[in-house]
Amino acid sequence: MEQGAQHQEGERRVGVPRVDELHEERSRVQLHVRSGPTAPTQTAPEWTADELAELAELKAKDEVLPEGAPRGLLSVRLSSLTEDTTSPARQELDLRRHAVREGIRIVGVARDLGVSATKKAPRERKELGDWLNNRIPEFDLILFWKLDRFIRRISDLHEVIKWCEKFGKNPASLNDTLDLPSPTAQAMVTFIAAVAEIEAANTKTRVSSHWEYTKQQDQWRIGKPSFGYKTARVSGKLRLVQDPKRARVVRYMYAAAMRGVPANRIAKVLDRAKVPTYSNGKWNNQ
Repeated sequence: MEQGAQHQEGERRVGVPRVDELHEERSRVQLHVRSGPTAPTQTAPEWTADELAELAELKAKDEVLPEGAPRGLLSVRLSSLTEDTTSPARQELDLRRHAVREGIRIVGVARDLGVSATKKAPRERKELGDWLNNRIPEFDLILFWKLDRFIRRISDLHEVIKWCEKFGKNPASLNDTLDLPSPTAQAMVTFIAAVAEIEAANTKTRVSSHWEYTKQQDQWRIGKPSFGYKTARVSGKLRLVQDPKRARVVRYMYAAAMRGVPANRIAKVLDRAKVPTYSNGKWNNQ
């Protein structure tokens, strides 16, 4: 009994919440954001009903492929979803259609969303990195929608080429011609990657310049407001104002963190209370 009491006291000192505290956390969030929209299921919100139906059909075709068919790993990446980007749903469906046509059996999908290819190399990404570092024997090909969806730095490209040659893997781009065993093809791929790197650098410069200009203006002009804020017209000008519902969520997270509640526990409470994220997805502890 004395040891159990000491253990419980130790948990309190390091900030581990008790079961009754978790129920209290969940009730508090539900009270603050009860009127918010219902969070979606694990399926990404970008998928429509038609896309999900086609996904099921393509998976059914994949299941009847022979065991000896080439094993493909799909790599889906997106920094941020805008009207000008190729959605994760479209990337995956296009790749699955290609795999069915070529008789490639899909063994996994590495979905790295909200990940910049200029900041994280393929082996550093959460899902793709797990396959490249820990599950090498499980696939033969890496399929991606376009080279700049997979990689944007020349140094990363050379590392991927060396890695593929070392482990006998074949990278395949749906919208680029790749044939790594050929020196000419490697030079062409390097050129494409160089163009992508220059494009990324130019985009960064344009965005930074626009942000500097915006800071000097007396109204909000660019970008998505941070979670907890929104834009609204005030005296005819677009201003940054608090979003009452999201501001409550931010205050709850801050208060919980100050009480020592772990980040992953806060995320679970928010998910159970059906509190939507900025992108209407699931919370995590990042």
